[in-house]
Amino acid sequence: MSCTGFTDVTAGLQVWGSHGLIQIDEDYHTLSLVSKGHLVGSGAITLTNGVSPVCAIIPDFGPEEQIATVQSVTTSGTTWFWNIMGNCYYWIFDVIPSSSPNNVGLQVFKSDGSLAFDSSYAPMRVVGVFDHTPDNREAATALQIGTLAGMGGRSIAFAQSRPAFYLENRPLGVGSPRLGVGLEGVYVQGAPAGASLGVYSMKRDIALEPTSTGPTQHQSGQHIAIDVTGL
Repeated sequence: MSCTGFTDVTAGLQVWGSHGLIQIDEDYHTLSLVSKGHLVGSGAITLTNGVSPVCAIIPDFGPEEQIATVQSVTTSGTTWFWNIMGNCYYWIFDVIPSSSPNNVGLQVFKSDGSLAFDSSYAPMRVVGVFDHTPDNREAATALQIGTLAGMGGRSIAFAQSRPAFYLENRPLGVGSPRLGVGLEGVYVQGAPAGASLGVYSMKRDIALEPTSTGPTQHQSGQHIAIDVTGL
C-alpha cells in the first residue's frame, strides 16, 4: 500500500494511495484474509463465524486441462460452505474479527466499535473483473476472455461473483438425448515477470439423465481477479 494522504473525517480515518483512490475508510470494512488451504479432490470448503466472505480459488498448477469451479454456496447460521469441483488452492477474505492477534500495527474502527481495518491481516487485493458468456465448447477447452497487464510472475486467484453455466438438450454418445450441464471455471496462464497474464475460461460438462426437451439456457459469468502473491 502506498499511502499519500490522510483525511480528518467526523469519525475515524481515511487513507488514499498514489492512484487517488481511498484504500482505508472507517465507514467500510476492509475484507482481509481469514483462511486459506489446498483442496484435494472435489469437496466442500468451510468457514465458521463468517460475515460476508469472499472465496477465491485457483486450480492446481499444471497443464491447461486443469479446472476448478464453485458449484454452489450455502450457509447454516454463520457457517459457510463452498462446494468445489476439482483440486484447487483457496483463499477466503472476510470482515476481520474484533480482536487482533498482534500488539503492534494500525487499527481503524467503525463508529459501531467493529474493526474496519487491521494491519495485522492481509487485505484483499482486487486487480481485475472479467465477464464471459458460456458456450457449447467441449469440456476442458480454454477460451481467452481477457488479460492482466503487468501482472507477470504474480499469483492470481478468482472469486466467482456470478456463476456461468449453460443447459442444453443434446445427444451424448449412443442412446437418448440427455441434459448437458456446463460449468465455467477461470484461470490465468503464466507469463514472464512484467508481461501480461492471459485470463481463460474453461468448461466442464456433466451429463444428467432427464430427457425432456426445451430451449438452451445460459447465464453469463463474472469473476473477480485477486492478487494472492505471498499469501
